Amino acid sequence: MSAYRTIQPPFTLKFSEMSKKELKAYFQWFQEITPERIEQLAVTVQSSPGFESWRADFSPDSLDSLGEWFATQIETRPRTQEEIDALNAQSPSPFPNSGWELTNRTFSLAMDIGMYLNQVFLRTHPYLKWGQPFGGKTFIDYGQPVLVGFNGGDYPFNAVRVLVTLGYGLRDKKFGGGRLREIYDVNIQGRHIPFEGHVNPKYHAHAGRSPGNGYLMDLIARMTIDETCKNSDDSIGWQAHREAENLADAWMVDELAEYVLKERDKERRAAAYFILGKLGLKIRNSDCASILLSRVDKEQDKYVLSSLLDLLSKLHKPRNLDLEPVFRLLRDQRWQVRYSAIQALSYADAPEAEDKLIEILDTTSNLDDILYCQGALHETGTVKSIPYLERNLSSKKTKLKSSARAAIKAIEWRTKK
Repeated sequence: MSAYRTIQPPFTLKFSEMSKKELKAYFQWFQEITPERIEQLAVTVQSSPGFESWRADFSPDSLDSLGEWFATQIETRPRTQEEIDALNAQSPSPFPNSGWELTNRTFSLAMDIGMYLNQVFLRTHPYLKWGQPFGGKTFIDYGQPVLVGFNGGDYPFNAVRVLVTLGYGLRDKKFGGGRLREIYDVNIQGRHIPFEGHVNPKYHAHAGRSPGNGYLMDLIARMTIDETCKNSDDSIGWQAHREAENLADAWMVDELAEYVLKERDKERRAAAYFILGKLGLKIRNSDCASILLSRVDKEQDKYVLSSLLDLLSKLHKPRNLDLEPVFRLLRDQRWQVRYSAIQALSYADAPEAEDKLIEILDTTSNLDDILYCQGALHETGTVKSIPYLERNLSSKKTKLKSSARAAIKAIEWRTKK
């Protein structure tokens, strides 16, 4: 096998601690080093018995063999006591650590394969673009090179982070090398399904949170704390909600599903729904939408119910999900609930969702109901909706007319794709 040279970034890779100037320099270095690293990856793969014919041709099919090869390359080393102590020191409470860590070579291969995966995406789907998030520093992808513009979601795709997670999952035997191709297919198709990888505890620690079971309970408690403060910087609850927005850990979904079944306090349930809604966007897990749907009939408080529906409106809802609980609220007398129920049919694959929205457009004279329907059809509608939307193009209400026009354009764009 050809000698493999591990990547040596001239940066700390502690992204939340780096200045914007350093992060921009890292972004440029990442772009410039990619061709060299892909060439190194190709030589290394081709020198491995059974993979001599692999070529870095940037085709989706090339990911099949590359993933299988990566599965044979996972190496670990014992974790030092200093590393364990450092992880616990950064976490709210100590948690049990595994005794191993991936080797530098494995991390390097994950980075190289992540770079290659980026190029496969970019060369097969030119509408994808590079991005570098500079929002809150607690965001998991802050300052890192990501791809944006994927169908079915406004989330950035950090290929290097995904490949590191894949490395842990391969080590744990949670799945095989074929998962690399699945990652490509899932993101291109815009399907929201979970990435069931092991999450490296150091990422939790770096963000100041523990992967132990108590973390979610602590977060929900902080989100719902009764406090008075002058501004958001001083607010524990506000900061906790921003922390919740940055979670991307699939293991939390089952725990939250169980939590909302037992929790009697409506504010705490609402906090759990908030986390589920944000997780559904990040990990593209339809289970999050399913759990929220299962709770629609259970919530009586109009504010909690409206917030739950608003969260649901942002999530992709596959055809197999039962939307009947939402349908029952489309004529609700509580306007907060009714508007949110209409919006909740956005990103729904079931044809019945579009039919319900068309029915409202065809029978109501309520301006707000119409606007919310047109907003939902912007994300859900097909050519079947266009005649009903066109009725409002001649409206004297500017907002109504522009909303209808935007929805029609969105539908036509999806149809041409």
